[in-house]
Amino acid sequence: MFFSQEATGTYRRDWLLRFVGLENYPAYREGGRLENYLGSPPLAAGAFKILQSLAWLASGNLEKICLEAKSSLAAPEGRARLLLDLAGLSLIDLARGENWAGLQSAGCPALKNPADPSDQQHCQA
Repeated sequence: MFFSQEATGTYRRDWLLRFVGLENYPAYREGGRLENYLGSPPLAAGAFKILQSLAWLASGNLEKICLEAKSSLAAPEGRARLLLDLAGLSLIDLARGENWAGLQSAGCPALKNPADPSDQQHCQA
């Protein structure tokens, strides 16, 4: 997730979307990394569409988190703390913008009250 952090100094949503094959969302590009998560037996086509939507929404929320925590992410400790906090979230949590209370420790002031609907506008795409 931080592969662009070191190269550009910021998280790049567009890079992640290209990597997973969603650069033209809602169209999916064959050969995108998201195919690695189809499983065995593979997900049904409808379930794969849902996975695409979740990944697209989560990428936008991750962008917001990284922008809010930009000063904290300048230090390796801040990046490590955010990575540990994010590890506790499911893809659904990240896509919906829920259960972000732990991310306060990473310096995300906009996420201090994740239950506040006014803080959830970024989740709408």
